[in-house]
Amino acid sequence: LAGYDDIDLIDHPKFSKRFYLKGENSKAIREFFSDDLVGFLEKNITYHIESNSKEVLIVHHQRLASVPELEQMMLFGKTFKSIVGI
Repeated sequence: LAGYDDIDLIDHPKFSKRFYLKGENSKAIREFFSDDLVGFLEKNITYHIESNSKEVLIVHHQRLASVPELEQMMLFGKTFKSIVGI
């Protein structure tokens, strides 16, 4: 997102070095990234994740995915959903 600085999570310096968090409301973003969510994201392959507060986009490679990659992404999405409570 143009015009927004990277939002660091003070309690998670390794996460903050690996991931870039951007958005209008830095306080809400910090609250959204619970210890459980940070731990989950740190343990998985890196996906590009965007949200407009209504929908979530999760992307790994900008190409067609193989069946195993799709299965891995679906498991990631289901687990992500259960952690964030959507």
